[in-house]
Amino acid sequence: MKSAIRFVVCLGILAAISANVEAQEPSLVSPTAPVSPPVTAAAPLPTATVTRTVEAVIGALDAKANTLSLQVPPLDKSGTPQAVLAVPDSKCRFLKNNRAALLSDFAVGDKVVVRLTYRTLPVASVVVREMADTASYAEKQKQGKEITEGKIQSVSAKELVVRRADGVDVTFRVSAKTVVTKVDALVSLAAYPVGSSVVV
Repeated sequence: MKSAIRFVVCLGILAAISANVEAQEPSLVSPTAPVSPPVTAAAPLPTATVTRTVEAVIGALDAKANTLSLQVPPLDKSGTPQAVLAVPDSKCRFLKNNRAALLSDFAVGDKVVVRLTYRTLPVASVVVREMADTASYAEKQKQGKEITEGKIQSVSAKELVVRRADGVDVTFRVSAKTVVTKVDALVSLAAYPVGSSVVV
């Protein structure tokens, strides 16, 4: 939120004493004060835990310290972007160019979609749950509505990458709830090696 800056201009009184000690009327001086350019305000943290997904711009990033500064829409919906210092948690999932990524794969100025949790306890903080470049996020949303058909490019206990016929790699997260079948029978992912044709 922009803070209004008020300048108090003191009225200078110029007194000239003449030979007959007659005082002249004081003159008023009103200099024009320089106006500072608008700055992005630091975002005030909420009073309760809040999680939201927003579009943001990376303002600063330190992969070694595992921190980043994000320009995000304000919680109060004032329309003025605000800066938050955020820390990805240990389970944060990064996505870039439709592939799993690291924080170090991103750069200052990148436009991203982030899922943030504003915590109040034990100390006020902002935690990054997920972060993806805008194109990858749009593709991810599309995946939830469409069936993906292609060939497995890589597979692990946590991730499955399928390349579609158009050459786009689609990344799926694998968890204990993932159901894998082959010829109507439940199987493990090991039944589908790299190169296998699949429908997800």
